[in-house]
Amino acid sequence: MVTPRANGRDEPDLSRLRELARWLLGNGVHGLFACSSTGEAPLLSWKQRRLVTETVAEAASGAVPVLAGVGAASTAESLRLARDARDAGATHLAVLPLHFVPVSQEELYGYFAAVADSVGLPILLYNFPARTGGQNIAPETAARLARDHNVIGLKDSGGDLANGLAYLAACGPDFALFAGSEALIYPTLMMGGAGTVCSGANVLSAEMVTLYDTFRSGDLPQAKRLQEQLLPWRKIVAHGTFPAMVKAGMALIGQPVGDPFLPTLPLSDEQTQAVNTLLRRIKAQA
Repeated sequence: MVTPRANGRDEPDLSRLRELARWLLGNGVHGLFACSSTGEAPLLSWKQRRLVTETVAEAASGAVPVLAGVGAASTAESLRLARDARDAGATHLAVLPLHFVPVSQEELYGYFAAVADSVGLPILLYNFPARTGGQNIAPETAARLARDHNVIGLKDSGGDLANGLAYLAACGPDFALFAGSEALIYPTLMMGGAGTVCSGANVLSAEMVTLYDTFRSGDLPQAKRLQEQLLPWRKIVAHGTFPAMVKAGMALIGQPVGDPFLPTLPLSDEQTQAVNTLLRRIKAQA
């Protein structure tokens, strides 16, 4: 989920966030992810992150799982974020690797195990090498965590289908693999994955729910066509600094969420028009 920003202030708009959560639920999403990278979590304070998670959990009212993103530059910070998210009402945690310091797979294992054991909530590993110094969670590491700790799945934003298939092969049939890219939903489902957790689901939630439901109904040709319809989203994310283009897209579909948090700047008029053109192309194919 994006985090709405209050007009003129670098603060979350909690009232708008509550409305947004309910709107997404009305579109049929199967879960809500607060304090994600799309939600600009690294730009929020400890207090703001807790308030955002608390607001989303209250809006969900137990109807769907509520994930909260945790993961920081140290194990101690990540543990604090995990406890805060649990106390704020999160039902699951999505845990990024440590930032900045490159660590071994054994060290990654120890870090994830410490976070998982500290809260007792189901854990989704969050593989995002581009934002964590190139660190890729090895399939063998994920398998150990799934076997020995409360790790139930992984969001893979690495963009490598072979890596995703390796996770499924190593971790077993009960391990839930989620595509982090809007372009890989159908392939991930075909491999045996569980679905997607992605930024585009803010703007195109109804379309993505339809793709998922169509796939589960067995209509694979139509599911493939719906996946192809979403491909222009990859061009949308090339505009501006992430997630400014997602927030621009929300405004264009009538769900304004304010500007990005500082220091990120909103899109220019030219960039906004380009996003609008691409969104119209997606919508026209529906």
